[in-house]
Amino acid sequence: MSAPFPALQFLRCPVCGAAFSVQEKSLVCACGHCFDIARKGYVNLAGARRTEALYDRALFESRRRILQSGLYAPVVEALCEQIARYAPQRTLLVDAGCGEGFYARSLAPLFEAVVAFDLAREGVALAASGGERAHAAYLVADLTRIPVRDGAADVLLDVLTPACYAEFARVLRVGGILIKVLPREGYLCQLRALAAKGAYSNRDVLARMDDACAGGFAPLVRRAVTYTRPLPAGLRGDAVRMSPLSHREAAFDAAALQALTIDLEIAVLRRSA
Repeated sequence: MSAPFPALQFLRCPVCGAAFSVQEKSLVCACGHCFDIARKGYVNLAGARRTEALYDRALFESRRRILQSGLYAPVVEALCEQIARYAPQRTLLVDAGCGEGFYARSLAPLFEAVVAFDLAREGVALAASGGERAHAAYLVADLTRIPVRDGAADVLLDVLTPACYAEFARVLRVGGILIKVLPREGYLCQLRALAAKGAYSNRDVLARMDDACAGGFAPLVRRAVTYTRPLPAGLRGDAVRMSPLSHREAAFDAAALQALTIDLEIAVLRRSA
């Protein structure tokens, strides 16, 4: 048998729900479903399913450079504060829709183990090659079939990605917390202006979150994180490329992107039943 795969004890087969073991260079469940471990260390548990072509490696590489520039450091600080306040037990963090892995890596020191997944293979491949992963499992997986055991997670993180509250409730232990980060009206407003997009509204997202609070989650806090920072010239092209909003990059004048506004809401909900 090969060396243990990170967070193996928390994983389950997305096909049948059985536990995994490592055999040679694969994860194999008790029912015989087999998933190869890629050379970079991640596992594709979603099969041949594909994401939109807009979410390519170039997008995730640009996003990584923007995130690593420090522009989102206040967001990470706010997340750490909420975890410190509301999650005294920190065995497992699940990062749903992890993209290139910035938040999973940033928060990993707070937890014994991390499971980070996304349906975009290019993002997960980049995440798995992005540094220390001794206790972090990176997976290509479907939000509607999270490959994590029932009640295993202490914290589930959902940053700027769709939510599947039924699955979130399944994988969180009772008393565990869901941290959902959603955009507010001013988020990346300069980029939206370049892309000729109208004002954003998070009304529908909030309505779905309110429904979740009526079905197994209790709201704890909602906090806005809002600021505008100047954007160095060397990052303006990355800022244009990092979002599918601006996939027609050639049509935009990146030099006009002098600053970016981060306008986010962090909602913390407790798994109550």
